[in-house]
Amino acid sequence: MKRNNEDVMELEPVKILVPKLAIPVTMSLLVSALYNIIDSIFIARISENALTALSLSYPIQLLMISISVGTGVGVNAILSKHLGMKDSKGVTTIAQNALLLAFISYLIFLIFGLFGAKMFFAKQTDNYEIFTYGVEYISICTIFSFGIFFQIIIEKFLQSVGKAKLFMISKLIGAILNIILDPILIFGFGNIPAFGIRGAAYATVIGQIAAMIVIIIFNYKFNPRVKITAHKFIIDLKFIYEIYKVGLPAMIMRSLDSVIVLGVNLILGKISLSAISTYSICFKVQNFVFMIVYGINNALIPIVAYNYGAKNKERINQTVKYSLIYGEISMVVSILLLQILAPQIMQAFNSSEELLTVRIIALRIISLSYVFAGFNILIQSFFQALGNGIYSLIISLLRVIVILLPILYLLSQMFNLNITWLGFIISEVITAVISIFLARKVYAECVVKVCRKQIGDI
Repeated sequence: MKRNNEDVMELEPVKILVPKLAIPVTMSLLVSALYNIIDSIFIARISENALTALSLSYPIQLLMISISVGTGVGVNAILSKHLGMKDSKGVTTIAQNALLLAFISYLIFLIFGLFGAKMFFAKQTDNYEIFTYGVEYISICTIFSFGIFFQIIIEKFLQSVGKAKLFMISKLIGAILNIILDPILIFGFGNIPAFGIRGAAYATVIGQIAAMIVIIIFNYKFNPRVKITAHKFIIDLKFIYEIYKVGLPAMIMRSLDSVIVLGVNLILGKISLSAISTYSICFKVQNFVFMIVYGINNALIPIVAYNYGAKNKERINQTVKYSLIYGEISMVVSILLLQILAPQIMQAFNSSEELLTVRIIALRIISLSYVFAGFNILIQSFFQALGNGIYSLIISLLRVIVILLPILYLLSQMFNLNITWLGFIISEVITAVISIFLARKVYAECVVKVCRKQIGDI
């Protein structure tokens, strides 16, 4: 019998469903990273000051992404849960309130773009050219930021019913359009004038708005279970609370990368400036590798949340099991590749002979932590899927601040740089032990008590 698309979350074999949802997300993450890099490449051709202005704008862009993605995580989890419960009325109300939250988020950044951009850059630089470039760029990105907020929220509507390929297509369209428009709008083409750094901003928001339009069309045509409608709209504070109960910790977690980089740099700066640059390279490599885990992460949340709502313990168990298997395999393969290719990777960063040895050792040591880090990230997703965002936040804080920074500081004071890198492994191992304890606690309190099917345990 042919299976309906809408039943994919409860009928598709989990070992197939996890990669089916994860691969498109991973691809979209890669694409997002690609067009961010290309933006920087083109802007650098304007001038060094233009590139500096772009760098100073990054915290605001990161904040927009953190708020939209964090809200999206909450929407995904709550929406998937009510889809599993067959609560069509609740699903519609959640979707309506999610769109309201996207609009409110946009209004905040619209106000910033209109009235706060100049103050923001005045506090960071007294260079007039950098100030002018920065205000031009961030004003456009925030005033027209409705594209990114609505795009990310609506893509969660599709992800919650297992249609991950569709939102990947929308992201690809937005990213490719951005890449094509970048050189045209920055440097001019034919009758199109050169807009400079404003052109990069225009290309960014046009790409985001295009992706938003496409995702709206896809949701309208291919997702009858989550309707975008203003009919009988009511503000439901209970659903908004549930969304942010899961989403707020995710927002905070998205912002922790800047904290960890700052903290580690302060510690390593006491050793040498080359230690800071070495960590910067390792951090970029790590972010690239973790895109696979983040993709699996985004598959785990809706599947577990859906089947938690459907009270199907067996599929929850299978989802966690296969997510961990796929995640750990990807991390082991990545570690092996980095152990082998570390010299070639570090040579690509124009390392001197002396620095090359230091950086190869650093990458090889830090990469060993990926097995435990991947496990910790996926357990955080398990907590989010069950609506327990606080435990997810606890794991993040442990990983990047409470455990890592003190250990790195102590090792840096007592031993040489090579031993200091071991702090990353120690931190992830300790966090993994705590993650297991919390996961068992949450599983017993949530899954076992709520679900009626008593088939197997994690």
